[in-house]
Amino acid sequence: MESCRKAKGKEKFVICNADEGDPGAYMDRSLLEGNPHRVIEGMLIGAYAIGSEEGYVYVRNEYPLAVANLSRAIDQAKEYGLLGKNILGSGLTFSVKISRGEGPSCAASPPPSWLLWREKSENLAPNTFTPSNTASGSTQQLEQC
Repeated sequence: MESCRKAKGKEKFVICNADEGDPGAYMDRSLLEGNPHRVIEGMLIGAYAIGSEEGYVYVRNEYPLAVANLSRAIDQAKEYGLLGKNILGSGLTFSVKISRGEGPSCAASPPPSWLLWREKSENLAPNTFTPSNTASGSTQQLEQC
């Protein structure tokens, strides 16, 4: 966390990779379907720790219930003032967006820098990502795997 807080640049992101690229892994799906508020809470804590204002949850398209429940939880958090600008008068601003996956990348589970690039890029190319967010940033030249 310290390397993220001290990283150069103003924009910092919290990424929740709920892709479940490992065969037979269903822990992310069950958490998003059963208690997505825990995911949002964890992302808020991470955002506070690194000074981020924006977060993304990467979820597979094959999990519509997880997406629906997470969307509802995000809306509820906004209604209660737990997401948005100046959260509970703390000065913290944080938003969470859902990024829906379209299947596996070249790795079983895509790295956070690829997820961020995928969300922010207009021209998507398959199988691309950077080696390290905090070392080289999300806007550096992307490597082909």
